[in-house]
Amino acid sequence: MPRENCRCGLPPSCLEVKTLGENRGRWYWKCSTNTCRYFKWDNSAMPFIRHPTEAYAAANSLGSFARRPASIPYYYRTPSKEITLARTTVKVVFSLVSAHCITIKAQKNLTIDPIIKKINGVQWDEHRQLWTIPTSMRIYNDAMRSLPTDLPNIRLDIEPIPKPVIELLHPDEALDDPEILNEPELKWTEFVESPMRSQLNSFQQEAVRLGIERRGRILMGNEHGVGMREQALALANVYKNEGPVLLACPGILCSTWKEEIQNFLDLEDDEVCILDNVLNGLFRENPVVMKRKRVTPKPAKGRSAPRVRQPYAKRMKVRKKNPDYVSEDSSSDDDLEAESVDNRDVYEILNRRPVKYYIASHKKISNNRTKIADQQFKVMICDAGHYLKSLDQNMPKNLCALLKRTPRAIILSDTAIFSLPIDLYMLINAIDEKLHKDVEAYTQRYCNPKSTVFGWTVNGRTNVEEFNFFMNKKIWYCPQAVDMKSEYRDAVRDKIVVTVKAQAKRDFHVHFLALQSGEHEFDDYVKEHNLEYTRQLELTNDAKKDAIYEFMEYVFATYKRPKIAIAYFDDTTLLHIKDRMAKKKMKYVELNNLQDLSDNVGRYNTSRTEQFVLVDMKLDDLNICLSAVDIVVMIDLPKTAEKLQDVESYFQFANRKTPLIIKYLIAPETLDTYLWPSIMPENQTDLQYLTYPNDDTYEAEDLWDTPLDDNDLEELAKVEALAIPAANHKVEVEEAVQGEAEAVSLDSSSPPLLGRSL
Repeated sequence: MPRENCRCGLPPSCLEVKTLGENRGRWYWKCSTNTCRYFKWDNSAMPFIRHPTEAYAAANSLGSFARRPASIPYYYRTPSKEITLARTTVKVVFSLVSAHCITIKAQKNLTIDPIIKKINGVQWDEHRQLWTIPTSMRIYNDAMRSLPTDLPNIRLDIEPIPKPVIELLHPDEALDDPEILNEPELKWTEFVESPMRSQLNSFQQEAVRLGIERRGRILMGNEHGVGMREQALALANVYKNEGPVLLACPGILCSTWKEEIQNFLDLEDDEVCILDNVLNGLFRENPVVMKRKRVTPKPAKGRSAPRVRQPYAKRMKVRKKNPDYVSEDSSSDDDLEAESVDNRDVYEILNRRPVKYYIASHKKISNNRTKIADQQFKVMICDAGHYLKSLDQNMPKNLCALLKRTPRAIILSDTAIFSLPIDLYMLINAIDEKLHKDVEAYTQRYCNPKSTVFGWTVNGRTNVEEFNFFMNKKIWYCPQAVDMKSEYRDAVRDKIVVTVKAQAKRDFHVHFLALQSGEHEFDDYVKEHNLEYTRQLELTNDAKKDAIYEFMEYVFATYKRPKIAIAYFDDTTLLHIKDRMAKKKMKYVELNNLQDLSDNVGRYNTSRTEQFVLVDMKLDDLNICLSAVDIVVMIDLPKTAEKLQDVESYFQFANRKTPLIIKYLIAPETLDTYLWPSIMPENQTDLQYLTYPNDDTYEAEDLWDTPLDDNDLEELAKVEALAIPAANHKVEVEEAVQGEAEAVSLDSSSPPLLGRSL
């Protein structure tokens, strides 16, 4: 304590600097009454003391009466009201940022800084502006023990690395016999030797490798969803011996996934089932056999009445008296066996193939979670994982609970690489529920929680390097679009098969059935019924308008960052889309006239707030370049291939760093059915059309050739009216477009590639 008093003549007070800065932790003298501007640094106090004033009082000799107070203050004479100094809290956070480095983040303090400098192996990282130590359990434990916890004036708040994250540094124990392959090595060897590997790009093969290494539990987050479907199906095909696969996706993508599965895995129509279209019972447990009329056997010659089975007691009594007795009805088993032999061929024809993929919407699975859980699926694919980010809604809870119960869980998300840590917690917990069990500890460490007047907000990021480390090590695989650009040509073309209800397409369905019969040429039929392109376009848009609105809602909910272009012909459909965007307060640029075209294009390419651009495909001879567009959604199809190439040229340029993604919305049994094979570039797709049953239609998947009775013939007529064979339909399409698409070659012998990224 200084010998002199302050300027007002009273003893000064000793305080500690608590504000952030280089002087934090230092002690100083100040006027106790704040009546004068007395200030002086106190550099004589030793570290780890409780309070400098008490230390000075203890060091003063009792004989120095000149420095002793005239009387002891009252608060010193009251033992129940002891005045102590509030301890300064210093937080120290350990983070595992890589397999070779652990960082130490601590608040600047003159007492703690010298202690951290003395830790074994510690170094200062100029790039991170943090202390670092090698990733060694011995060094890490020594650093934890070297931090004092009993300081009198400082309270250390030490936040260690979570134990499950530390355990990621220890690989699985190897087998004693190195010649024996474990399950991941065996599965990877089978995949490498299979022909499916040649169908995948290099980054897709890496996704399958990581999925096998993690035993089928992985989150695939390819930027903008490029190539995710193929790599997910390839990984699921590795475990094809474990039974059927359950695939969950948004309802608008059920038909798209079905066509993708059939084309990529070469499956038949009855091997892929959409559960949303099933009315009576979700799963086919027994083979379905058509009911046949029961024929009563005629009595044998010499018998006036049919045989009647005698009671058991009477037959036993007769058999005891006559051991050679043969029951009159003993030939019934032989008759049944003969009847089963006669019906064996019919049974084999009517027996359905086992379903290998069940497709259902998120809502369907959530509403029927008990029935689906009873099936005990071993492999499950969940598309649009960003729909499961909510911690309170029932649908994400039900789907995540089902994913936890499934041994192989594959989750897909187009926006995982851009999602906040709080939005990924449900997906992390579904992949590995042991990694972060406590959601509060997870949010405190990675979500930067802040207190506001409305409560706590967790829309932030902290410990980003550690978060990315355990995600890359255990949870996800997220290649970026820049890295995938070399695997594709100019664009990634994706066909979206939208589901259209029968009531919505009944106006065009009459013409579709007439063309399917093969009795009319496409051009002649169009001229005869006055079905010009404008009229056909109106009928098609009326049929699939609800599907377009549903898919656009999916686009609004999925893609937050990329710039999106919407190409259209019909203005009526666009009005509804613009209305939905206005309600969501989405900004967009519209290109619908030639006057301000160049200004709008330049404004959109440089804007950071306007995400969407609406392109009217009725405008011709446009010399524009929308270089900022990442995804193109074509809700209508142009009439010619030249027009399609002209529209696509608006978004393509030589120096594009990421692949251009083009999504075509195709509605079966509409004008899109006939335009698609003629306008697509040559050698880019091999079309195969299938008609899918709707919710209000008869579900029929089996066809047979054996003679049937009258009831079976009626059922067969219903089946043929609803399910047109794909091969015949393909021939009819070729005949319909032969006159206007001579350059397009449809080789029916080549494997179908439609639905794959081109």
